[in-house]
Amino acid sequence: MKTMKMVEEQLRESEQWLYTTLKSIGEAVITTDKNGYIIFMNAVAEVLLGTNYRDVEGKSIESIFSMVNEKTGEKTENPIMRVIRDEIMLSVQNDTLLVIRSKGIIPIDYNASPIRNNRNEIIGAVLVLRDITDRRNAERAIRQSLFDLTETVSRTIEFRDPYTAGHQKRAAILARQVGEIMKLGEEKINELYIGGLLHDIGKVRIPIDILSKPTKLTNLEFEFIKEHPLTGFEIIRDAKLPWNIGEIVLHHHEKLDGSGYPDGISGSRLSKEVRIICVCDVVEAMSTFRPYRPARTREEVLKELAAGRGVKYDADVVDIIKELMVSGKFNPWNDR
Repeated sequence: MKTMKMVEEQLRESEQWLYTTLKSIGEAVITTDKNGYIIFMNAVAEVLLGTNYRDVEGKSIESIFSMVNEKTGEKTENPIMRVIRDEIMLSVQNDTLLVIRSKGIIPIDYNASPIRNNRNEIIGAVLVLRDITDRRNAERAIRQSLFDLTETVSRTIEFRDPYTAGHQKRAAILARQVGEIMKLGEEKINELYIGGLLHDIGKVRIPIDILSKPTKLTNLEFEFIKEHPLTGFEIIRDAKLPWNIGEIVLHHHEKLDGSGYPDGISGSRLSKEVRIICVCDVVEAMSTFRPYRPARTREEVLKELAAGRGVKYDADVVDIIKELMVSGKFNPWNDR
């Protein structure tokens, strides 16, 4: 039978084991009591937070740092107090910024859990923080490489068809402008730009004598042209891109009223990104010289947008591009 002394000794050994374990963990660890006051911080946490445990012992976490949602910019609730109050565990990745009073802003992942005693009562909480700055930098480098590669592919097409390559780049820039005005967020704006750069990639299959024909296309030739969205989709469908570029490539000629091609889909079946690229594609193409016709005038482009607004083209996108044209922020007639 264990004596009280033996129990106390085992308890001290367990506490020492836990303390040693937490100190040796390679991530920042902070523990608090049930009121959210700091009772432990390992060396990694001291480095991350730019402070010494002895200087913050007994203080609240809020006195050292706060957390902000990276997407909304809004301050988030203290995870320690949340897990204690709601008796839950939290695991948050990729969307949190740690605002440290003495150091600035650091992107983090974190886990938070309540700590219970042997009677299952919550007596505190533990917070594990991971600085993901290096991971973010690596992701940005990979993402930039993807952008560079996509622009290289787009430029490569120029050796075969200068019109298509230049058109894709200009449509991509216009789509990015629209996405920024609509406040779609960084990822959606990136999707629009990459989608714009690649939306006509299927034209590599079309004979150059058709693409550069100086007279009006025959019905047969136009039917051949209309195959380029499906060809483009087949080219990129196995690419592991972080956006839904395949949908943009396949459906950029679809219209709200179902009059487009290749599938004749309409309305809500067309994503916002497809609707944006569709209008940008039309506007850029109309305002550009083609071998079989001169560039359309500003008035002709505005007339087409007005006629198709809410019928063939997304009304919000039309209104934004019209404003860009009126303000001179989109002015291909003077830029070329």
